[in-house]
Amino acid sequence: MPELRDISAFGRLTSKQRVCLTLYCAGTSAFEAILGAYDCKDLATVNRLQYDVFTRERILEVLVSYFGADDARVKPWINRARRGNKISAAHVHFWKTQLATA
Repeated sequence: MPELRDISAFGRLTSKQRVCLTLYCAGTSAFEAILGAYDCKDLATVNRLQYDVFTRERILEVLVSYFGADDARVKPWINRARRGNKISAAHVHFWKTQLATA
C-alpha cells in the first residue's frame, strides 16, 4: 500500500479531512475517524458528516488509491456516492483502471 502523503489527492484535502483519512486508513471505523477529526455536538452530526465526508470525490480518490476500488472499506462509500449522484460511473471506471494500478 502507498503512504497517504504520497497520494497526490491527499495533499489537496483540508487538514481535518487528512486527519480523518489518516485515522480511517489506520484501522478505525468511519464513525471513529469523524469523531477524531471533527468537533461534533451529537451523534446525528457524526452520522451526517460520515456521509458528507466519505462520499466526496477527493476523499474517494484517496481511498481508492490507498485500498483499491473493490476493497470492503471503500466499496460501500462508492456505492453511496453513486446513489447520491455525487460521482458518476466514469469516476469509478477511472479509479479502477488508473488509480488502483498506479
